[in-house]
Amino acid sequence: MTMHLPQEIIDDIIDQLQDSPPSLKTCTWVSHSWLRRARKHLFHSFTFPPERTARQWAFQLDSEQFTNRIRLFISELNESTLEPSLAELVSVLTINFQQPQLIPLITSNLLFSQLPFNNLRKLSLEKFPPFNRCKPLHFDSFGELLRNNPYLESLALVRTPFLSANEFIRTMQTISTNSSEKLCSLSLYGVQVPRLKESCLDSLPSSREENGKCPPRLQTLDLRCIFDDFWMVSLLEKLFHDSTTSEAPRTGFFDLGSVQTVVLGTHWYLYDKVLKNCPLISLRLDVFLASMDYASDTAFCSLVNLTNLEMYNCGTDRRSSGFLVSFITTIPILKRLETFSVAYHKPLPEPEMTLSGKSPEHLSGFLTPSLDSALSVLHLSNPCIKKVTLALPSDLGWGVFSSSRQVYKCLPKTHETGLLNIVFGD
Repeated sequence: MTMHLPQEIIDDIIDQLQDSPPSLKTCTWVSHSWLRRARKHLFHSFTFPPERTARQWAFQLDSEQFTNRIRLFISELNESTLEPSLAELVSVLTINFQQPQLIPLITSNLLFSQLPFNNLRKLSLEKFPPFNRCKPLHFDSFGELLRNNPYLESLALVRTPFLSANEFIRTMQTISTNSSEKLCSLSLYGVQVPRLKESCLDSLPSSREENGKCPPRLQTLDLRCIFDDFWMVSLLEKLFHDSTTSEAPRTGFFDLGSVQTVVLGTHWYLYDKVLKNCPLISLRLDVFLASMDYASDTAFCSLVNLTNLEMYNCGTDRRSSGFLVSFITTIPILKRLETFSVAYHKPLPEPEMTLSGKSPEHLSGFLTPSLDSALSVLHLSNPCIKKVTLALPSDLGWGVFSSSRQVYKCLPKTHETGLLNIVFGD
């Protein structure tokens, strides 16, 4: 006897398999009622060009053949007979420019203008080539892709080397002008911006607001950029503004009046003026990229609404531990702070490490008594703290593994407070 399940139940069953592509592929063969939901998860995320395929083509084909193959691939995407169409199914798109053979497609204005996607929620451009290698129409093509996706909520530029500050400014203007008001997350991870000429600040292009449109109101901002000089803070003040303050500059491309989560990399204190009046709730600090000439006692004293402070990418060595202790001891009083987290990255294996008896000593190399003292009194100056979390790599290399007992032994004072929370992972 055939059993007919309501579509809602079928959809719920398939939703439970969203992280299992083999199971989803099997679901597409069950019946037509299973097909649509399974395809939604199968094609939810898409990388262009497919990484493995691109590497094979780059290895087997010359530059012209590679370009022709990519053009054919784009054509096949546009002519796809999937129902619903691929353009509707894909909501997370990553464009990876690791292969230099993609540059001719950009300079010929083919890549962005011919991609069929129009239902994106998240767009990531990785290792994007410098814009000034391309024709001016490239900005228009990029803007067209943004305009074709009115539901885009998140945009990321990853490891992008700009050859001039003007190029960076033009890119920010293109994103601001052509994105819809739904854009609420902007990430500039590993973006490299060269030395800024002071005269550039006086010649910034007009803001989106001056053109009759409100700039995107960001809720999440990742500013792990790599700047060549200290003039960049002046540029950031021009690009990002807070609409809730009367002194907000008219040149701002992005509104930080609603930003709640910020990730910072180098020179934390440079962002003090940019973030001073923002209603931040969560702040993540990249310790690996951080400059040692910080001033946390003044840089973050205005973040009165902060409830979550996380320091991640910390090193497992005494130098990093000393930097961490110095930061913790100079944190200003944050009356609403509830969670303080430290996340360590996995260390490189040391040749002299052996498998016998090194685990406790290795942990004590960075979980030092001074760190224990700093963490154990953190709640005294910040009375709302409910949790102090340490995220440690489970595998420290060369067969050495972390354990809660070893951490408690290294941090006895913090353990006694009852606030210590330990998380192991990779």
